[in-house]
Amino acid sequence: MRRAKKEGRWMASAPFGYRNRISEDNRKYIAIHPVLGPLIRGVFKELATGRFNTEQVWKMAKGDGLTFSKQAFWMAIRNPVYCGKIFIPPFKDEPGHFVTGQHEPLISEQLFDEVQDKIEGRKRNL
Repeated sequence: MRRAKKEGRWMASAPFGYRNRISEDNRKYIAIHPVLGPLIRGVFKELATGRFNTEQVWKMAKGDGLTFSKQAFWMAIRNPVYCGKIFIPPFKDEPGHFVTGQHEPLISEQLFDEVQDKIEGRKRNL
């Protein structure tokens, strides 16, 4: 499984906005869901504008048909798989790092980074 991840293959059930598929050579991959994919893309675009906070965007997305909890929403908008990156966790003497996934990204890396910066800027300093 680690080798498959290093090759850029997603090895779990598809994240929201994607769906699991099998290619003709029996390799599993994730493809953008035709209905839910654009919903997630819209969420990232709205968060990047900074007009609304994450909870307001979550409530708007729920009205559009998003079906997950606030915690699942928070985890989704922090997930780099949407910009085409897969995290390889550290193992033994090998450090953790990101690889480019074989799946089609829903958003650009630039948009993902903008959203992360907006989210980080909204955190309270304790």
